[in-house]
Amino acid sequence: MGKLITHNFSSGNAPYQLEAILISQGNDIVVSVGGGAVPHVGAVATGEPRLSLRNDGTMAATASVICFSGHKDDLFAREAALRLAATGKCNAVVTVGIHVEELTNDIMESIEANFYDLLEQMEAYLVSD
Repeated sequence: MGKLITHNFSSGNAPYQLEAILISQGNDIVVSVGGGAVPHVGAVATGEPRLSLRNDGTMAATASVICFSGHKDDLFAREAALRLAATGKCNAVVTVGIHVEELTNDIMESIEANFYDLLEQMEAYLVSD
């Protein structure tokens, strides 16, 4: 019987710190990303690896996304599902929920930087695993 393997990641400082839990389930992964005042599930994306349509032998992925009404987490969820599925050559399910009151452009830039740092950490983990 296989085991679920979990790995935790974080980026940034409060109140804009983001955290992620990556669960390896056989050859597939489930990732939950949350942060801000109220981590939650705002969007869910799935990624399925495939060869790139450029016919150059590189990996890419196809994604499907569900975003809950009133949430803006779908772009992050989609980006993570695509990149993690392609990098890990695995099916990926990603949930994202980041809630920050009174969001400004500067705050959004910090959150984006933290998100992409988290994503790079998870990609490095998948490559090293």
